[in-house]
Amino acid sequence: MQRFSNGRLAKVMVTERQFIGPLHRPLCLALVVCISMILTGRCYAQSDDHRTEAIARSIMLEVRYAGLTTIDSTGQPFTRTMDTLPPDSLFQVWMATNPISRKVRHIRKNPAVSLYFPQSEKGNYVNLTGRASLVDDPSTKSSKWQEDWAQYYPTLDDMILIKIEPVRLEVVSYEHGLISATKDWQAPTIHLKRQP
Repeated sequence: MQRFSNGRLAKVMVTERQFIGPLHRPLCLALVVCISMILTGRCYAQSDDHRTEAIARSIMLEVRYAGLTTIDSTGQPFTRTMDTLPPDSLFQVWMATNPISRKVRHIRKNPAVSLYFPQSEKGNYVNLTGRASLVDDPSTKSSKWQEDWAQYYPTLDDMILIKIEPVRLEVVSYEHGLISATKDWQAPTIHLKRQP
């Protein structure tokens, strides 16, 4: 044990200092920063929008029931819980409803809607705003049909589809660091670009 006393230990330390010398210090610092960013979840190869979209999609896939808000003819908003299908690659969301429901009347007069996907236990959410359209085409209804809808819609004629074309996503995810850092509490937002 005495052989590895101060003299030898000091020699090893000098050797390490020589290795992490002036030329290697920036490289080591960059490595430490990159490792810490990976460990904290802040190092992404994708752009911020792609990252936010991926987080939004994961929340939307986990939350089956979303709050659909429509606006009546007087400008009064109405929100109700809806059983939504998973978002497609363009974040379009589909759902079914009764063709003579109040929400259908609202959408016919004003297609501006909001769809709220809460992860209440985590405080996370996605708020999708966009334009709704009503789809009564039998082949589309058949392709979107879900077995558990049968209790509400005995036949395809008893339902109509709502298709929401998204315009904007607001996303809050505390574990991913997607929170408002501004004075006005604006959530991180993505304005979705649609192809013509």
